[in-house]
Amino acid sequence: MTRLKASDSGTLIWDALASGVHLNSEQICLLTGLTRSQFLNGLEWVKDVFQEEQIQPISYEHRTHMYFLAEEWRDVRDYSNWTLRGLVTRQMRLSHTLGAAAAKYPSSGPARRVKRHSEMLVEDLEDMLREVSNSHQKAK
Repeated sequence: MTRLKASDSGTLIWDALASGVHLNSEQICLLTGLTRSQFLNGLEWVKDVFQEEQIQPISYEHRTHMYFLAEEWRDVRDYSNWTLRGLVTRQMRLSHTLGAAAAKYPSSGPARRVKRHSEMLVEDLEDMLREVSNSHQKAK
């Protein structure tokens, strides 16, 4: 098996999506010949590097598990809402864990400080979610 660089895998993924179709990961692998691992590495590269270079966001529809190149803000907004909701939930759970740790180890300054930072992060994520969620009203 040939080892592909993430950028090579990512370029294949990008080219598959560039035709404007919505594809799931299995379809992308079939079209490109990528293995699941190559697909995941390439997708990370697309998300981390290439979409900003191309000034073209990639999006994902979590209900259908389809990837596509976003054609309008609504596509990005829906993906962002879904992602931010997940981040808020995970961060709130971490905050609860840190709260329990701060209560159990009250003399631990770091536990209290980290809990406070975690709570601030939840507030920031919730602010982001509100801004993204409300953006559809501003776009009209």
